[in-house]
Amino acid sequence: MKKLIFIIVSIISVYGLSAQNNLSVFSEDGHPFYLILNGIRQNVNAETNVRVNGLPGEYYSAKVIFADVALGEIEKKALMITGVECNPCDVVYKIKADKNGALVMKAFSFTQLALAPPPPPNVAVVQYNTVPMPAPIMGVQVTETTTTTTNGYSENVNMGVNFGGFNMGVNVNVNDGFGGSSQTTTTTTTTVVPAQQTVVVQQPVVVQQPVCPAISQAAYGSLLSSINSKSFDDDKLTIAKQAISSNCMTTNQIKGIMGAFTWEDSRLSFAQYAYAYCLDQNNYFLVNDAFEWDDSITKLNNFIGR
Repeated sequence: MKKLIFIIVSIISVYGLSAQNNLSVFSEDGHPFYLILNGIRQNVNAETNVRVNGLPGEYYSAKVIFADVALGEIEKKALMITGVECNPCDVVYKIKADKNGALVMKAFSFTQLALAPPPPPNVAVVQYNTVPMPAPIMGVQVTETTTTTTNGYSENVNMGVNFGGFNMGVNVNVNDGFGGSSQTTTTTTTTVVPAQQTVVVQQPVVVQQPVCPAISQAAYGSLLSSINSKSFDDDKLTIAKQAISSNCMTTNQIKGIMGAFTWEDSRLSFAQYAYAYCLDQNNYFLVNDAFEWDDSITKLNNFIGR
């Protein structure tokens, strides 16, 4: 009996370990970044490709903070770590520029954990961290170019400073008024010095649930009944937006609510609003079936930057 219990416990332990997911995030344009999950920074140094192993949850509040502060931040309220294709998963998200030039983070692949290939050598691999780290200190690149003309005739000094994407230049010329030939020497020096500006990362209590929890089936059924009881789309849209802002939904649930609207504009408005609260954004193409016009699909794709 003891031997049997030991075998059962061993199987449960192995299954529990295998049920943990892996997450990789990489920058298509090579921008170094810090990855924040549930308010906790995962990588010590800014990297262009980060893999986090051993994630026990299915959804995380995620934020990407770029080392170049001029690039801003990317925030996902409910980043999906599992999908219909796999559980547990090896999931990859890609950071890229949308058609407007803004940096966004999109799902790239979902693979069964057991079938996932090992990470490439250039990937920074870390174990899921739940311990707050000190805020990283950002750097400023200072490039100084000095051009000197000898023989005492003239001297020209140029200095360029780049701080957070803003350029400042100073040019000084000195001439003694006498003409003649001269010899010019140019020296360029680039250094990185600490900046006063730091990235401040909030350190809330670690939770394994997304900021916006998934709506229960009972609550979803009640919501549909409430929406269908209204005669006008404006009232239906108000109720639907109120509900999803505090109860995240799957693509199919969002599609079901879209079917309750009478007018195409209402369906499009809700689909655009609901995208930020969708638990499986990689399946969001399924909501297209709720539209009557192809133009609405185009407008939705443009809105979410696809």
